[in-house]
Amino acid sequence: MRQLTRGVTVAALILLGGCSGISAYRSAPDHNLTVHTQAHTAAFFTRVSTALDIYSVDADCKLRYQGTLQLNRSTVALGVPVRQRSLLVFRFDRAAYLAGTSAEITDATLLTPKFRERYTADVRYAHGIYDVHLFARRWGNRAPGWRLPFLPLKDCRPLKR
Repeated sequence: MRQLTRGVTVAALILLGGCSGISAYRSAPDHNLTVHTQAHTAAFFTRVSTALDIYSVDADCKLRYQGTLQLNRSTVALGVPVRQRSLLVFRFDRAAYLAGTSAEITDATLLTPKFRERYTADVRYAHGIYDVHLFARRWGNRAPGWRLPFLPLKDCRPLKR
């Protein structure tokens, strides 16, 4: 498991997206992304919540906030537009009530979903470790598929026109 450390740039994106108000993500009709979430904390007065912020990425690598999906169920299915670059920001919010502290950790990746591919994100928090893995597989194939590397926004390259 790797600890998530990509917070600074993504935190700024979340703040920018938050300026317009947090809105629920309007899923594309074809559910091509399934998110499995496990968030456990051993501390009695600590709460961990997870969310997925979705941004569209234009030809010049500029972002447009599309919405937020609360990951408050163990499995959530949604549609991310095919052949369109998106930035997926997985957000972990941790609050310790007795200590009066809170923290936010994010991990983000660029994704351009392909036609007839399905994606799975495994999102976990356990014992202070935040972890996200993304997998892809061909439509109809029951094999586990392959793990996708995380591509940070800084790796976005403008598209040729």
